[in-house]
Amino acid sequence: MAKEKAMSWITHLEELRRVIIVSLVALLVATFSCFFYSDFLLSLLQKPI
Repeated sequence: MAKEKAMSWITHLEELRRVIIVSLVALLVATFSCFFYSDFLLSLLQKPI
């Protein structure tokens, strides 16, 4: 395990803010990708195996 340094509350909040922003951007990219490819994805799901 990597050696962890002590972080202040502000540093923790800044890191949390960064992680939340990255997660929201990834969610938006995935949502828009699925929206634009929805017809193709639904046709794949409806095909019999």
